[in-house]
Amino acid sequence: MGNLFGHKRWYEVRDKKDFKIKRKVKVKRNYDGNKYILNINENNNKEKIDNNKFIRKYINYKKNDNILKEFTRKFHAGNILFKLKGKEGIIRIENNDDFLETEEVVLYIEAYGKSEKLKALGITKKKIIDEAIRQGITKDDKKIEIKRQENEEEIEIDIRDEYTNKTLNDCSIILRIIENDELETKKSIYEIFKNINMSLYKIIEKIIENETEKVFENRYYEEHLREKLLKDDKIDVILTNFMEIREKIKSNLEILGFVKFYLNVGGDKKKSKNKKMLVEKILNINVDLTVEDIADFVIKELEFWNITKRIEKVKKVNNEFLEKRRNRTYIKSYVLLDKHEKFKIERENKKDKIVKFFVENIKNNSIKEKIEKILAEFKIDELIKKLEKELKKGNCDTEIFGIFKKHYKVNFDSKKFSKKSDEEKELYKIIYRYLKGRIEKILVNEQKVRLKKMEKIEIEKILNESILSEKILKRVKQYTLEHIMYLGKLRHNDIDMTTVNTDDFSRLHAKEELDLELITFFASTNMELNKIFSRENINNDENIDFFGGDREKNYVLDKKILNSKIKIIRDLDFIDNKNNITNNFIRKFTKIGTNERNRILHAISKERDLQGTQDDYNKVINIIQNLKISDEEVSKALNLDVVFKDKKNIITKINDIKISEENNNDIKYLPSFSKVLPEILNLYRNNPKNEPFDTIETEKIVLNALIYVNKELYKKLILEDDLEENESKNIFLQELKKTLGNIDEIDENIIENYYKNAQISASKGNNKAIKKYQKKVIECYIGYLRKNYEELFDFSDFKMNIQEIKKQIKDINDNKTYERITVKTSDKTIVINDDFEYIISIFALLNSNAVINKIRNRFFATSVWLNTSEYQNIIDILDEIMQLNTLRNECITENWNLNLEEFIQKMKEIEKDFDDFKIQTKKEIFNNYYEDIKNNILTEFKDDINGCDVLEKKLEKIVIFDDETKFEIDKKSNILQDEQRKLSNINKKDLKKKVDQYIKDKDQEIKSKILCRIIFNSDFLKKYKKEIDNLIEDMESENENKFQEIYYPKERKNELYIYKKNLFLNIGNPNFDKIYGLISNDIKMADAKFLFNIDGKNIRKNKISEIDAILKNLNDKLNGYSKEYKEKYIKKLKENDDFFAKNIQNKNYKSFEKDYNRVSEYKKIRDLVEFNYLNKIESYLIDINWKLAIQMARFERDMHYIVNGLRELGIIKLSGYNTGISRAYPKRNGSDGFYTTTAYYKFFDEESYKKFEKICYGFGIDLSENSEINKPENESIRNYISHFYIVRNPFADYSIAEQIDRVSNLLSYSTRYNNSTYASVFEVFKKDVNLDYDELKKKFKLIGNNDILERLMKPKKVSVLELESYNSDYIKNLIIELLTKIENTNDTL
Repeated sequence: MGNLFGHKRWYEVRDKKDFKIKRKVKVKRNYDGNKYILNINENNNKEKIDNNKFIRKYINYKKNDNILKEFTRKFHAGNILFKLKGKEGIIRIENNDDFLETEEVVLYIEAYGKSEKLKALGITKKKIIDEAIRQGITKDDKKIEIKRQENEEEIEIDIRDEYTNKTLNDCSIILRIIENDELETKKSIYEIFKNINMSLYKIIEKIIENETEKVFENRYYEEHLREKLLKDDKIDVILTNFMEIREKIKSNLEILGFVKFYLNVGGDKKKSKNKKMLVEKILNINVDLTVEDIADFVIKELEFWNITKRIEKVKKVNNEFLEKRRNRTYIKSYVLLDKHEKFKIERENKKDKIVKFFVENIKNNSIKEKIEKILAEFKIDELIKKLEKELKKGNCDTEIFGIFKKHYKVNFDSKKFSKKSDEEKELYKIIYRYLKGRIEKILVNEQKVRLKKMEKIEIEKILNESILSEKILKRVKQYTLEHIMYLGKLRHNDIDMTTVNTDDFSRLHAKEELDLELITFFASTNMELNKIFSRENINNDENIDFFGGDREKNYVLDKKILNSKIKIIRDLDFIDNKNNITNNFIRKFTKIGTNERNRILHAISKERDLQGTQDDYNKVINIIQNLKISDEEVSKALNLDVVFKDKKNIITKINDIKISEENNNDIKYLPSFSKVLPEILNLYRNNPKNEPFDTIETEKIVLNALIYVNKELYKKLILEDDLEENESKNIFLQELKKTLGNIDEIDENIIENYYKNAQISASKGNNKAIKKYQKKVIECYIGYLRKNYEELFDFSDFKMNIQEIKKQIKDINDNKTYERITVKTSDKTIVINDDFEYIISIFALLNSNAVINKIRNRFFATSVWLNTSEYQNIIDILDEIMQLNTLRNECITENWNLNLEEFIQKMKEIEKDFDDFKIQTKKEIFNNYYEDIKNNILTEFKDDINGCDVLEKKLEKIVIFDDETKFEIDKKSNILQDEQRKLSNINKKDLKKKVDQYIKDKDQEIKSKILCRIIFNSDFLKKYKKEIDNLIEDMESENENKFQEIYYPKERKNELYIYKKNLFLNIGNPNFDKIYGLISNDIKMADAKFLFNIDGKNIRKNKISEIDAILKNLNDKLNGYSKEYKEKYIKKLKENDDFFAKNIQNKNYKSFEKDYNRVSEYKKIRDLVEFNYLNKIESYLIDINWKLAIQMARFERDMHYIVNGLRELGIIKLSGYNTGISRAYPKRNGSDGFYTTTAYYKFFDEESYKKFEKICYGFGIDLSENSEINKPENESIRNYISHFYIVRNPFADYSIAEQIDRVSNLLSYSTRYNNSTYASVFEVFKKDVNLDYDELKKKFKLIGNNDILERLMKPKKVSVLELESYNSDYIKNLIIELLTKIENTNDTL
């Protein structure tokens, strides 16, 4: 049928009723009379039209096996990919001998750039080249003479060079004489073209011709075709050929145009986008190219040219009566069973009635009996025998569906079925569809058997009747509960059911996911507040619910807790100077928090009744502004002056970047800096000029500075302004847009579109889509850095050792006039607009970055999902707070230069003086530090004895304050005339300037001490010292002093302690001892001496970078090759020493493996003694609790949906609401009317509540008196998870694994849309271990299953060599201990 049919979605077809009009239709399968029907696609019109002639043609097209004919008609070995020439007289190239010899095609002269006049004369390039060769034209010739015809005069043609433009009237051309090396390269490439084309042609021809396989008669013919292509050895050869072409392009970019010419994607002729995409991949040497790409190209190219299709088998039915009866059966039975009932916009529809029937039967436990009765009618045993018989014949395609339909048809009487009630029919349909899915499973398993992923198809297991009964019962419950929750969701969110559409559901889904994380954010903040406040007159750790029923109960500032967040609480005016809680906290903050939490839980969409004032909002803004660390302080903390001492030019270049907030829109579509950071560090590590530093500490100082500068550079380059004066400048965002678009013209929306397409692709199952997009962006960014900021990563001139660095840091800090090297950062104005932003900002100030980042990412994802800027302001605020937290931690090192004993004493004195963290005004500083300021002033004016005499007695009367911040010098009003005369030589302006300067100096000193007080704590310092001393002292004699070099400087042993950030930042956690207990013994047992012996030093200086480079190069080398090719390559590397030495530039695999293991051991010990695992464990605890808290929030939300859905169906009755309560379901408290007082919804009477409880139990939700959800507070899983006890008090009385089991059990009710609790939690560990996702899909419990954790997690493998990651086995065992550890206590929660 040519191009009439093929792979089209819509067709233009004439309607039989009105033949003059062509209608746009979709061809659909049907079982009513004709095999196909035509559905109109006009304004959602789903009517059918008649055109039997078109349908007959369509069926003939589907039946006709003309694939080989069409393939050979459109393709041959000369045009399948590259456009190649055949010998004279050969139209179709089918064998290697048919190609024109390479020497006749690739000549030493190339012609291009014909002038318009020359084109008009009709002289071809071939004629010019032939004549040039005949005449022996050289580089020096400027003209060539050619005759158009034998008897015509010669035409003189000018030979231009490529830099001379052609004019309208000239007769010219560019002739390029090719050097021998380039000519030979092009000839070899042309030979590769021939090999690729011939291989491709022969592979496809062989597959199509193969009668035994009959690929195109399969239901999934495209998958079969792909499988056959990938199995053919020639496809690996083709990939190798492409890689050879790439290598030649890489070595000589002039070759690119030659390859592009023969790929022939230009011009006006019809070309597929598919081919253009492959060509772009081939020519872009930085993009991966795989055998899968080649297979996809073949499949899509054949589809584009309408060559491939499924060849349908048609049964011949001679008996007209039998055919009519068959059609009648299809109409009466199959269609009734297989047709899905869809939700209709009219209420009181048929499905509501069906669901009510199911609810009643589920409640009474009679539904299972009905299912088993219907299942018996399907005669499963007979069906199994029929299917096994067909499989033995080798038929495992749609034939087995035919057997299933036929079996069903024989066993059911259509007349009886049509008389059944709607409820019974729906139950039959569910069972029928489930069985149909089991048949589909047989087909899927058949594919697994073909791919050798499974030994055989176990039909009896797939269609086991007892298992089917349980599964169908579960499916009926799913069907029922999903409809209830569907109605409940609409009712709960106040959606108009008569107009509901997919946009409503997309918006709702995005809002639901955000709400779940917001509720979890409330819970996390509640935990942080519980660290600061405690119950009044109660000694235990009873939890306070600040955003629930406890917000107005008695609680006080906890005197036992030394928490840096107290300053924030005081600045917010939540506690007064006597540490009493203010009404601002109880009546405002917690009230606003409660209101916002209830808005989320009860889906309140009406406009907020604002409780906060602008003054309240300004307090939060001021806190954020005051917490900001200046560029100078950052420079001091990160030692930018030392690290970039010789790179001032590059810092100036970074500071000169002009930014535009208009580019802010693109930031959200680009990878975060943390994703880019590893490649940035590789730029530094792989720079051959850089030599290893003398100590780990030196490298840390350099890397911390380098990371910070690059973080700011990344932001600046994204926001760089595209001004007119920058037109000549190579701006990163423009480069990225060109790279993503593969063209020089810039599509302004390309970044957004590329990102969204990757998201859509990922949602359809392409797990690598987003990573591929991110990789492309990161590669472009790293390339941009290489071209424009290479100097930033060159530290070959950095020769200082750690002692010299420390000396220079001290010298710079002592020099008060030194102008610091700074990276200028943009100072964003913080704005808070409403109560929601107010409460979220305070929550962020109270939480850690690990928590803030989670909620920030959810706001961001929701913004992208809904394409809204509604949350942009709160995202900016959260980003600002995270930046503050990060930079504040870096201020620690500059204070870590005292003897630790002296430091502890210093902190005790600061704590005594600055217990309230209060920032003082200028007036307060002058009054409180009057003597110090006066003495400085007297020293300044010591030469004027008379003036100093007056200043000593009357300075406080001369300095007059107008308010708290402004003062003037008054030398007349408050002093005697004689004193005025003595002061005459002291300039008034100079005196004011000096007083102001000394006030500022004192203010800076106070702020420095307060910052020290916020970050440090004498108790934490003492605990730090104690833990280090324990490691030093608790050693066996042979291991004595093995930690000395790690924790003490050599020159002052036992006096100074080296700062270990990971230990200090975690030591203040209330659960530090529990976390540290998991690794303390491993640290003690670590062979720390190994880090500093000759072998260890060699590993740090040489082997780490060497091994990392080998693994990276090997990965890059094999990137894009098939799995099979990689396996062969790796096997050869391991078995052949010469091959290994040649390709890896190392002795052999065994010596490499030995080096790798030594490096791994070094890294493992290093991570232990640097306390790196403390952060990891703390992060695990937060992430696990966060995931489980989301699951609990999901349960609470679902209960709202269930209550509303049952009410909508009229199954239960409600009598009102308790607006102060968030819970959807009643909680038994001993009172008779608990069902009207303990939940948001008031149940009409006890009977209505008991009915609700029984229905919930039928779906797997136990609300009974002794159920999990109704346990006392100190035993309740809801309380345990929602109050973050996994973070606050891990391992107490329960293991984390047991809590995961309990949450999973609570969420095991029947709905397909529940996220697996186990899968959700174990995602936390996926960066550190390999997860067995097949095992995670199975039903299991963590408790009582000894080896389940070993089965779920395997050590992480790195590189194509499949080497075990250096610490993966240790981390796997650490995770198992973390999940299973229990500490029995008698304490309540």
